[in-house]
Amino acid sequence: VGQGGSNEFPRGGSIGFGDFIKQSDLTDSLLPGGNLTLVFEITVYFEGKTLSGFKDLDKNNFIRQDQGQKQVCDHLGQVLTEKEFSDVEVHCDEMVFPCHQVILAARSPVFRAMLQAEMKEKQTRKIVLEDTKPEIVTEMLTFIYTGDIPNEKLDAVASDLLEISDKYQLDYLKRMCEDKLCSTLKVDNSLEYLVLGDLHNASKLKKTALDLIAKNMSKIVDTDVYKDLLIHRPLLAWEVSKVKVQVDDV
Repeated sequence: VGQGGSNEFPRGGSIGFGDFIKQSDLTDSLLPGGNLTLVFEITVYFEGKTLSGFKDLDKNNFIRQDQGQKQVCDHLGQVLTEKEFSDVEVHCDEMVFPCHQVILAARSPVFRAMLQAEMKEKQTRKIVLEDTKPEIVTEMLTFIYTGDIPNEKLDAVASDLLEISDKYQLDYLKRMCEDKLCSTLKVDNSLEYLVLGDLHNASKLKKTALDLIAKNMSKIVDTDVYKDLLIHRPLLAWEVSKVKVQVDDV
């Protein structure tokens, strides 16, 4: 023991003290107020190697968690397709979708409220969806049961799915649609996406569209779509002007 000193432990060897240190041998500088502080700098040498709790166990024998989750989604997708044990019907136009109350209620707070004991949907075992199309309901239910939407489907119906996911509080689906729309945002559709983002509380889509519009105002200001925005949604048009000023001031 000493001040400012260090010991190196040679690789493959060891070093230590044969006897305990007597308290009387410690000076006041090493034991102020009866407290002993030890500071070590340790260097460990080792070969890179991953050890398992099970010797020589083939890691391919492990079932990955995501594979188990995929299996659950696949099985629930089959439940939707095969209509087995269905106990509620979702109606849209002339189409009827046999579904399961417990799954709808678990996935959507809005459906859960509809299926409370005192609501007519609980009594009639029938949910009528208006202001949408059967193909959109198909994709929404696919997401509710499996947690996923094929990318090519999302490309085609992201706008409609954003609306229905907002209405039934399917937050993850809503974020998926919002990200998809942001990835396809361009000057020609920026005003449409701006209105869509504003109507359905999609803040990321709205902000991204606002920024693009403000940077391309000269291409947009004389279009019929922008004039229609000024007439029917003046507050939103004001937001565009506000962002445009901020861009110009930068």
